[in-house]
Amino acid sequence: ATQAEARGDIETFMVTPDKDFAQLINTRTYMWKPGRKGSEHDVIDLPRMREIWSVERPAQVIDILGLMGDASDNIPGVPGVGEKTAKKLLGEFDSMENLLANTDKLKGKLKERVEENKAQALLSKQLATIILDVPVPQSLDDLAVQAFDRDAVAIEVKSGRPGKPV
Repeated sequence: ATQAEARGDIETFMVTPDKDFAQLINTRTYMWKPGRKGSEHDVIDLPRMREIWSVERPAQVIDILGLMGDASDNIPGVPGVGEKTAKKLLGEFDSMENLLANTDKLKGKLKERVEENKAQALLSKQLATIILDVPVPQSLDDLAVQAFDRDAVAIEVKSGRPGKPV
């Protein structure tokens, strides 16, 4: 997706239900989220991402996930901070780092929880961040659909043995 973004002439659809991938959405990269139990799929573009997550930038999704955690990815988050509170905090402070630098502006149990769990919040943000600088030896051109030898890939339907042309 990031190679396609850099190239600038490809639209990319990341087919995944994993909310972490929302951090990669941009003007040419979308999430194609499969439907569940017979429901329709959802295509999430930048405007839809902003609507779902109540953020302006895709990178802020990482902050929300770091604050609220994600049990499916073993991201602990800040105890007692759910999605609604995480969105509210990001709306007010713009980033996790700014929130952590301004905990004096919080009140009550929320202030206590955030201050007691600063290290866990930062670790959670790190765990939610998709690493983008992993070397990928293949170029997008290497992945282009090419002609194939039908006889070489055909399987004998009746015998189930590979290698015999159909």
